[in-house]
Amino acid sequence: MPPFLRARWLDVAALTWRVDPALVRAHVPAGVEADVDGGGALLSLVAFSFADARVLGVRIPLHQRFPEINLRVYVRRGEEAGVVFVRELVPRRLVAGVARGVFNEPYRHEPLRCRTAVEREAARRSSSSSGTVICISLTAASMPGDAACTCAIEH
Repeated sequence: MPPFLRARWLDVAALTWRVDPALVRAHVPAGVEADVDGGGALLSLVAFSFADARVLGVRIPLHQRFPEINLRVYVRRGEEAGVVFVRELVPRRLVAGVARGVFNEPYRHEPLRCRTAVEREAARRSSSSSGTVICISLTAASMPGDAACTCAIEH
């Protein structure tokens, strides 16, 4: 049987902070503890694009490529390391609904998009948006080509 979900991750950007372990304690389930490094719990914001997504080996129309932003806490159970997702944001209602309903994952539907710097500039010139836009813009100077990716949440 194929894996439940198979996909490639593209345009990955991760920001990690050390925070007071008390700040993440409410998100860490019983039986595990926050992974503490240098006196702080590790908390990451990860943005990426799913590509070639398949569920049980099947491509779902309009759900093969989409961005995700997640907030995660790194945890440990003895020597075993893992992550606990605090929130996962995706622009596909079906993905958020199935992840929440079937797997009890903290997914929420939000109108996200992920663009390269060239795509972002073209969109800026051709449209205006209403509402609040939160942008994360990162440039990886060590990567070849246009490695900048912007992910936005629009409200």
